[in-house]
Amino acid sequence: MQTYRIFIVLFACTLLGCSKSGRDQGTEVETGPGVEVDYTVILAHNGQWSGSLLNANMEHVFINDDAGPFKTTPETQIVYREGSTFSLFQKKSECEGEITSYDFGAEQEKTTAVFDDLGSCKIYPKALAHSPSQFFMAYGLWNGVSLKIDYFIRIIDRKTNEVKDVSLDKEPLQLVFSNNRLFALCLDAKVTGIHSLIVVDAKEGKQIHEINLGLEAQKIAKNYDGNILVSFASMHLIIDSSILKSISEVRYGAGKEAKFGAWDNGAFFDDKLYYLRPGDLSGSTPQIPAVYDFSVNVATFYYYENFLTSEQLQFEYNIGDTSMVSYDAKNNLILIGYRRAGNSELGGLLRIKLAPEPKLIDHIDLEGVPYAIFVN
Repeated sequence: MQTYRIFIVLFACTLLGCSKSGRDQGTEVETGPGVEVDYTVILAHNGQWSGSLLNANMEHVFINDDAGPFKTTPETQIVYREGSTFSLFQKKSECEGEITSYDFGAEQEKTTAVFDDLGSCKIYPKALAHSPSQFFMAYGLWNGVSLKIDYFIRIIDRKTNEVKDVSLDKEPLQLVFSNNRLFALCLDAKVTGIHSLIVVDAKEGKQIHEINLGLEAQKIAKNYDGNILVSFASMHLIIDSSILKSISEVRYGAGKEAKFGAWDNGAFFDDKLYYLRPGDLSGSTPQIPAVYDFSVNVATFYYYENFLTSEQLQFEYNIGDTSMVSYDAKNNLILIGYRRAGNSELGGLLRIKLAPEPKLIDHIDLEGVPYAIFVN
């Protein structure tokens, strides 16, 4: 295993450009009904997640009363999403849990027990990832002899349920699978406070590489071409998932920070990231819809005031905050989920036409707050 430190050189970085929802994001959308699509929306309500099916085209969106594959379940922070697949972990006891995985494109669902081989223990679930053939579960395990928490990544074969644990010397915070490798954002919390990117060979089940990310790393994600995006407050890195070296470093100008920190409720499509960005004094909501275009390193912020009237924003839709951002590639529409002001348990979905300038297509009220949406 080799360890490298990434040095961030100021003059080698590119300044971020920024615009406020007036920039052309694509070609003009043709008029007419567009393409028929189905949306599976995960809604948060009273501490539970439930699924809602929507049917849509370019002009209208409707609620489908048929039962979808997503089962009502308690909300959890341990989730992983890629394309039309979504996995979540639920802790059942001090030493038991289960992973439920959904493929919304194939309308399939499967639940797998985790940690039932450990006997009496105390686990601390940390992060989850999946591939078509494996689950990856990062966790801490209380060691009654050393009186400390030991950290592992558990690799689970989805077909045979065989498991293998990979020991870590740092606390795992997040997992991403790409290029037959597992990338773990880890933190040496007790000694140095330094973040590392630890790379595990998914087939062999062993650590093969480690990159020192310094003190300020925030999150990781797999981008559109399978490389690893590492976000910091003032910049981001792209690490090639094959050669395991940084191939791009972009530093932001003052006041033009991308602020990728909330992309759990966003998604990559081609070379663009659709995500939530913390707002500022120029907007009316704490989080605003944003799109970062990695091909030109430009962020576009979609302030509600630019495509909604004040009456729509404050009274008709009563928008309190943005809850998720995604994209309907078939109809070239941004999908914006929101929480209603004054009611933290209800929300709605806005669909926004991108070009030549942002324009509201339609809106639908939902019996919950949109957490994520999957387009089929």
